[in-house]
Amino acid sequence: KMPYDTEKDLLPVAQVGSAGVLLVAHPSTGFKNLGDLVRHVKANPNKLVYGSWGSGSTGHLAMEGIKAHYGLTMEHVPFKGVAPLVTDLLGNNISVGFTDIASPVPHIRAGKLNALGCTGSARGPALPEVTTLYEQGFRFDMNGWYGVFAPAGTPAEVVQRLNQEINRILATDDVIQKFALQNMAKPPIKSVEQFATTVKQDVAVWQNLAKVAKLRVD
Repeated sequence: KMPYDTEKDLLPVAQVGSAGVLLVAHPSTGFKNLGDLVRHVKANPNKLVYGSWGSGSTGHLAMEGIKAHYGLTMEHVPFKGVAPLVTDLLGNNISVGFTDIASPVPHIRAGKLNALGCTGSARGPALPEVTTLYEQGFRFDMNGWYGVFAPAGTPAEVVQRLNQEINRILATDDVIQKFALQNMAKPPIKSVEQFATTVKQDVAVWQNLAKVAKLRVD
């Protein structure tokens, strides 16, 4: 029950970035990839809980999709943001969880957390050795993204001008390098129409996933 309608109340302007999310585990689990997690949970149903940065988050939806696909039973623990989730993962207060693409990178490099894989269609540039879950056999490659929107009724020429200027900035070397430091691929350059198509398609996909997994936001 969102307080706005993405098609009626908002006008897509430009897609600013695109990335997956990271599935990570405490090293004590011994998990190195998605297969390790799946085998453990199948052998120990309802024994392992997982965390995300909130009910209805991309991480929550991704794991529920994995659970449905592999027939796993795991309880979800929603955290109030990525930072407390990463803190509890580091402290082994929770063994596994989905985080954003950037926050756990230094901890993964330091060996304090294991990256089991990332969602999305491409590996992150800061962790090129971490394979996508699609590569590991979970055939779901939807990307999360950031975007700029305008209120409904904004003149078309204004929306087009904003799109052109944002895309010009996104194509600069400085911005591309900053995205890479955040473990995000080169920003996509999409027209207003292309971004509008992405929004429409992705809303349908994620809504369907939420319904299949019978998710409710408390």
